[in-house]
Amino acid sequence: MKKDTKDILKRAMKNGFDLSFVIRYDEKKIFQGLYDFLVDEKFYCSMDGSTIYVGPDIIEDTAEITIANKTLKIKPLTERGFFDTLVALFKYIRHLASLQEEASEEDISTETDDESSEEIWL
Repeated sequence: MKKDTKDILKRAMKNGFDLSFVIRYDEKKIFQGLYDFLVDEKFYCSMDGSTIYVGPDIIEDTAEITIANKTLKIKPLTERGFFDTLVALFKYIRHLASLQEEASEEDISTETDDESSEEIWL
């Protein structure tokens, strides 16, 4: 594995994923969206308060995921299947970023600037 990739993984494990880029931050919606995303990715998940437990099967949890203060944190519980969970989190962050791009494109005005029909104020 490249050194850059190792550094990214170490930072993600130590500091978590920064979610401050989310324009309309709603922790509950992001948390529920993550849960739904992981289930769609065929992980077995359970929620306990503000924690999602994730595993490759219903018997064993491989990670504990929390979101607080615009930071998504993952804590490994076992080695087996943990890397797959971490990769899924990277995919979810990419998914969130693409939703933000779509939202910002919707905010851009599509009106044309036709000066011939407007008065010019000095």
